[in-house]
Amino acid sequence: MKRLLSLILVSIMLLTTLMLTSCDPIASVKGFVNKALGKEEETPEVRTTINEMEWRKTYSITNYTLNAEVLGEKIAIASDDKVAAMSYYGMDFIIDLSTGCFIMEGAQGYMGATLGKDVFPITNIALGEMGLLPEIAFSELVYDEEIKAYTYKDEESMLLCEFRFENGKLVYALMLPIDVTEEGKIEVTNVGTTVVELPEYIDITDGKIEPSKAGKDVVTTVTDEDLLNHLDMTNFTVSANVLIYQIGLKVTDTAVEMKATMLGEIMTEAYMAIVDGCVYEIEEEYDYDSDEYIYVATPIGDTSNSLFEELEGIEEYLSTEYLTYNEEGRYYELEVEGEKIYLYFENGNLVQFVVCTDVGLGFPMEIIFEISNVGTTKVDIPDYTIQVPELSFEPNAIGTGYIVTGIGTYVGNDVVIPESYKGLPVVEIGEGAFISNSEITSVVIPNTVKKINSYAFYGCNDLETIVLPNSLEYIGDRAFQACVNLTTIEIPASVEYVGFYAFISCNALTIHSPHASLPEGWDAEWNFNGYDSDTGEILTIPVVWEGTAPVNPHTVTQEVWNANMTITNYTATMVMPEGATGAIYQSGDVLLLDMFVEGEEVQEYEVYRDGIYYFIYKEDGEWFGRNDYLDSMPNWTTVLDLEFDKSYFSYDYDREAYISLNGSFEIVVSFENDVITSVDVNSTSGEIYLSVDFSNIGTTEEVTVPEFTIIE
Repeated sequence: MKRLLSLILVSIMLLTTLMLTSCDPIASVKGFVNKALGKEEETPEVRTTINEMEWRKTYSITNYTLNAEVLGEKIAIASDDKVAAMSYYGMDFIIDLSTGCFIMEGAQGYMGATLGKDVFPITNIALGEMGLLPEIAFSELVYDEEIKAYTYKDEESMLLCEFRFENGKLVYALMLPIDVTEEGKIEVTNVGTTVVELPEYIDITDGKIEPSKAGKDVVTTVTDEDLLNHLDMTNFTVSANVLIYQIGLKVTDTAVEMKATMLGEIMTEAYMAIVDGCVYEIEEEYDYDSDEYIYVATPIGDTSNSLFEELEGIEEYLSTEYLTYNEEGRYYELEVEGEKIYLYFENGNLVQFVVCTDVGLGFPMEIIFEISNVGTTKVDIPDYTIQVPELSFEPNAIGTGYIVTGIGTYVGNDVVIPESYKGLPVVEIGEGAFISNSEITSVVIPNTVKKINSYAFYGCNDLETIVLPNSLEYIGDRAFQACVNLTTIEIPASVEYVGFYAFISCNALTIHSPHASLPEGWDAEWNFNGYDSDTGEILTIPVVWEGTAPVNPHTVTQEVWNANMTITNYTATMVMPEGATGAIYQSGDVLLLDMFVEGEEVQEYEVYRDGIYYFIYKEDGEWFGRNDYLDSMPNWTTVLDLEFDKSYFSYDYDREAYISLNGSFEIVVSFENDVITSVDVNSTSGEIYLSVDFSNIGTTEEVTVPEFTIIE
């Protein structure tokens, strides 16, 4: 019996050895025997074919080097299962995948900030998860015996791939668009051998950056007089590097030259002239009169060319009372508007300042501004013509006045039309003068204007207020169509004609008129606003005649509409097709969706805590929470997944509700005294698909969240 047990034990050990040394039992036995006899093993043949399981494993590879050139943008990625190193357009950075630490090389060496997985959610860089390896079924691969590789070609997506394997493991991959050679090529190499190491770095997660050191052989402290002298310093050169950009700025008493380059290539080159305290931007434009390009100076504001103009009020802090001197670093430190600023002086002259700020990467970084050529800087700007900022005009047909024809070179959101131009009155606003202008928010029209022509303000989406003069006699067809943010307009008694569809699609508008009823000369469809989707009846823009506003508790302003779309304390009961019912309960940052489908209760919670969003659900009697990386807490509009932009809704006075057509459905939203009461989704034939009734707005009891297990 003991001998039998010994044989069984030896057999198990032998089988275990064979399983660990090779997936080919015959080769393993042969190697075991040769070793026992003292013979040298034969070099095994490299297997270049794979099975379906080995292909699927390719998608989970996390240790590789990737090189790519897509549309001329060079990208390189090297990774293992914990760390990734990337390069894009010459900007290199390293990511600690376990913590979300983002590391870049700066002026002082490597700097890193731990953004956290909620900000930087990548936890691994597997070929499949990163979307680098296209979804290809094993059956779609074609083995090429000549090159010992698998190929894949997709005419529809214009993709050509090549994959090489050795003993079941990927060793090389090539992916590129069909008919493209180098541009767009993606290569995967060094699979299983790529190693990325985390460098030593300065942790700047909390914004703590030790700036560069000033020279040790010069005087680095300054007096208040030295500081104040720099307020008026207007002749200097500044240079800085921001990631892959280089910025150069030359400033004199009368001119500014700015040049920005990216990896040595000029991206932006601009000039400014300073005349009587006003800064003019100088740009090259084509002049049709002379048939050549000329430089034109356009005013961009009254400002100075102070060194500290853009540093958020640093001027008031330029005294030793506010600045803290760091003896070790030999610099002055200051914090303004949450940004840390470091000033370096040499013998009373400012030679460098460093701003620690957020440039959109999500963590602070150091931008070093070098100052040179103080008092000797020169700027050569091209000859230019100063352009006065004004609206564009043309004379009327009889030469008695001018017509506004467009925005011209006018700067600003608030347009004030002048009473006269070149000595003659401004009498009209031309056809389509401000059509589709998305910049202007208010317009004041003088008492010289008699006519607003068709389409004059058509599609001015951001126009909120307009003042019509008592001289006005004519408003043309569609003059204010689709001014969606215009809420009120007063038509003076002097107006004799208002044209066809003058205010159509101004869904937030209420019109005020001093008349008792529709004047005889106005078009019958002057305030037409479409048709009722259900009854086909005509909809109109509401009008207040003789200042008596209709009392309608069922209409709301844009502000009230927006507030009801974002309520966070309410109860909403729902009835859905096939007898399904449910309710939404929300209190603050907790939302409960309680559904009854075929008699069974299904509950789901949505919770937003400490900047993290969790979707909580029940499975096999236990509660689980998944972080879905949302930026804010959803509300009832998200749950219903419908479009509730007020500009898409028209008010139906007969149904006392707001109606919006969405394909074969209509959405009906009802209010009472500025509070939402219901939302119904119906088919155009009248069948109700969803009915939601709101209650307890502002008084819904706090929703209690069950204990749950977080699922990564």
